[in-house]
Amino acid sequence: MKKNQALADLSVQIALFDKQHAEIYDLLETLKRAVNKGTPLTEMFYGIDMLIDKALFHFKSEEEPMLKYNYDG
Repeated sequence: MKKNQALADLSVQIALFDKQHAEIYDLLETLKRAVNKGTPLTEMFYGIDMLIDKALFHFKSEEEPMLKYNYDG
């Protein structure tokens, strides 16, 4: 899937969250390229750690307003 289409599919029409989606997408694509090139796992740890940190931050960022406004979706 192309980046623009993937990001459009993920869009929640909130600029902050859409930006975070794009950052996570880029990290995943970078890791995918590294795997496809046969990069040793030990060389990918930094990228994996960044992805985990970004994902945790992102989910917490989304969760706070959902709880605040009693979002049930």
